[in-house]
Amino acid sequence: MFNRQDQILIDNFVKELSEKVGDRFGADIDFIILYGSAARGEFVKGASDIDLLIQTKSDEVMEEVKKYATELFWQLDEKYQTNFKEVCAKDANNKVEKAFKSIESKTPLFAPLFVYGPNDLDWVNGKVLKKGVAMGANLFASQYSVFLNFKREGKVYYGRDITKEIKVRGTRWEKLKGIMIPQYFSIVSFLMLLFPVLWRRGIKYAIKAVLYDLDAVLIYIGKIEKYNLDDKIKAFKNATYSERIERFIKEYAKLLARIKMDQNLTQASIIKESLDYKINGFKKGKLSGLYYILRVAKFVFVSNWIAILKMR
Repeated sequence: MFNRQDQILIDNFVKELSEKVGDRFGADIDFIILYGSAARGEFVKGASDIDLLIQTKSDEVMEEVKKYATELFWQLDEKYQTNFKEVCAKDANNKVEKAFKSIESKTPLFAPLFVYGPNDLDWVNGKVLKKGVAMGANLFASQYSVFLNFKREGKVYYGRDITKEIKVRGTRWEKLKGIMIPQYFSIVSFLMLLFPVLWRRGIKYAIKAVLYDLDAVLIYIGKIEKYNLDDKIKAFKNATYSERIERFIKEYAKLLARIKMDQNLTQASIIKESLDYKINGFKKGKLSGLYYILRVAKFVFVSNWIAILKMR
């Protein structure tokens, strides 16, 4: 499904970055770890972002490491043509897009790499301790989901293997925050439609909402394993089917939206459709884009509520 050359490309990218950071700072670097789609072998050039974390052994070198690693990151982006300038909110073609990307660039989800000190993260218990970040993480981000993903799919490129030390346990609240993130993406995709120059970026947010929801729901119901993608989709289909709720949604859609939607939750066809859009691009018009975003909103809403009700 995914292009092998893309996986080789990103692997070489991270290897070179890790080697150069390691050569420059040596004993000051604790470890460098990759997670997310690039670590899972699902990287798509020009569509996937990257989740890369560097932990230092002292606070004193953090800023210097961050400055060097960030500059190196963009140099390697040019060298390998990975197109992170577009994906990670760096380039913009007009004032509206520039304003929006300025907001994106300040959001952790779109940062190309993170640099933390030795006391900023509690890896064993899965908690963010860094001042200025901890409050937001406690209120909005699912720390459990993040650290679980480090444990499940993290790929260490330099230093000690921190994944062996993670023993995080998820509370219901942490899992609930995890399934809210796809809701946020879905809402943002709607907002994009208000600006003619941003509607295609809205499609990207809708795609992200679907693919985040795939893992978030499985984590919430406690059925996330080291599945390959096809196995995860099958598990998701079984976990998010409810005849009673499906009948309710059909009537709700008829009453309020009067839009013909894909009601077959057991097939979860929108997941594969979204993967196709991520890999091959969305080549349809704005009206089709609006319809897709509506279907994504319904998909995320229904899947999440079924997961919540099943865990009651």
